Amino acid sequence: MQYEFGSTEWLAALHGIIAERTAALSPGNPKLWMSTCEVFYNAPAHLAGPDGKISWSCVIADGKADFQRKERDDVRYKVLCDYNAVLPMAQYDTLDDADRQVVLQQMVKELLDSGNMSRPLGARSADPDHFPKLHDAIAKLTI
Repeated sequence: MQYEFGSTEWLAALHGIIAERTAALSPGNPKLWMSTCEVFYNAPAHLAGPDGKISWSCVIADGKADFQRKERDDVRYKVLCDYNAVLPMAQYDTLDDADRQVVLQQMVKELLDSGNMSRPLGARSADPDHFPKLHDAIAKLTI
């Protein structure tokens, strides 16, 4: 099943992936931690809130994922992106291929260089391997 990027169903799938991984990884890693927020502005009216944005945030600590469908500033990593500009990247699955991962990083660079993505503040977690393949997991579900 695939879902429109930023839709209620897409956000529910993202929440599910994060919750599932938190539950699976926490017992073996009691220090598992992540703190992130993504905001997509200029979103389609049928998906966006009154402010024209789609936002999600998540703080993982003590084995629990506090996933919210809102923008928040009490996170370590936050990024703002133009919805239409980031859509191809959101749909891009690296297939765990090193060359495709380079392409994904180039997509990020182009978004940053064009001003369609803010420079991310901070880092998603102290250990980037805590949530391996999170991007690919949701990209597979994104249309």
